[in-house]
Amino acid sequence: MITNYTSTNQQDEAHNESMDLSRSANREVIPEQRKLDFATNTNSRTAISPLLLPLIVLCALSVAVFTEVQSSNNPHPTLFSASSLGSSAATVTLPFDYTFNTVETLEEAGVAMESTSPYWWLNSGGMMGIANGVGATNQGDLSEKSQWHKIYRIDNSVDTDGGYHPQNIFRLLTRSTWGDVREQVYMNITNDQLSQSVNRDESNGLLIFSRYQDENDLYYAGVRVDGTAVIKKKWGGSYHTLAQKVILPGIYNRLTSPNLLPHNEWIGIRLDTKTISSNAVKLTLYTDFGKTGTWKKVAEAIDDASNGIGPAITADGVCGIRTDFMDVLFSDFHLNSIANTP
Repeated sequence: MITNYTSTNQQDEAHNESMDLSRSANREVIPEQRKLDFATNTNSRTAISPLLLPLIVLCALSVAVFTEVQSSNNPHPTLFSASSLGSSAATVTLPFDYTFNTVETLEEAGVAMESTSPYWWLNSGGMMGIANGVGATNQGDLSEKSQWHKIYRIDNSVDTDGGYHPQNIFRLLTRSTWGDVREQVYMNITNDQLSQSVNRDESNGLLIFSRYQDENDLYYAGVRVDGTAVIKKKWGGSYHTLAQKVILPGIYNRLTSPNLLPHNEWIGIRLDTKTISSNAVKLTLYTDFGKTGTWKKVAEAIDDASNGIGPAITADGVCGIRTDFMDVLFSDFHLNSIANTP
C-alpha cells in the first residue's frame, strides 16, 4: 500500500537540500578552457569501467585555467572568462529525449546563462562527462590538479572529502521550464563515496526535480539509499514528506549497510507532475529496476492547501537530477506531456 503523509522534520535532508543552489550562489563560476578530471587519478580507489573509457579520453584532452582571487568580501576562488562562452537556452518541445550522444564535458556554472549546454545547467558537482549515450558524474577521486578540487576544497571540504569528490553533491537542472510533465531518466550507481560527512545518511539517493522554482521551492522524488521511494516538497526553505514507501529489502546502517540500492544496474526513475485544480498538484512516482521497460508505481501524493505546508506549486518550473555521495551514470532522459502519456 502506498503511504501518504506529511513530515516537517527539519533534520531530514536539511543540509542536502540546501545545497541545491547555495554552494555556487556565493561565487560566480563562468565556463572557460577547463580541464575536467572526470576520470580517476592514478591513486584512485575505484576501478574504471570500460563504459567510462570514452569519457576519460574526452576529459584528458581538456585544458585547465584556474585563477584564485582573494578579497575581504569574497575569500573563495573565482573563475573568470568571457560570458560569451555561455550557450543560449534551446527551445524545447515535447516529447523531448536527451540521449547523451554528444561528446563533451559539461562544467558547473554559477548561473544558468553561463552554462555551455543549451539544455542543462550543472549547478553543483563540478562536471558531467557525456559520450556514447551516457552521462556521468566524476568517477572516483578527482585529481589534485583539477580546478574543481581546489574550489571544493575551499568551498565545501566536508561534503566533498577535501575536494576529491564533488560528485557527492551533484545537481543538474534543465534550462527549460515545464508545468504538467512526465520526467524520467535511468541512473546507474558505479561506486559509493563513504564520506565522513554527517550529511551522508539515509536521506541520500537518486532523485529528480520537478516544478523547481528556486532553491527554496520545489518538488523532488526518487529512491533513497535506505530502500524507500519518496516524494517530497520544499516550500519556503522547509522540507515536507508527501509520500514514502519501503520498496527494497534490508535495513539501512550508515556503517555496515550504507546503500541498499542496486549497483552496476540501470534504475529508472519516473515522475508525473500534474495540476489537478487551482491549488492542487498530483505527483506520481514510478521505478524500473533493470531497465526492463516496465514501470511500477511506487508512490503517489496530492499537494494542496489542506496539508498545511503552503500552496501547491502550480507555476511552471525546471526539472532536473540530484544524486548524493555516489558515482553515477545517466542515460535516456525523457520529458513528455502528461496528456500524451498512457
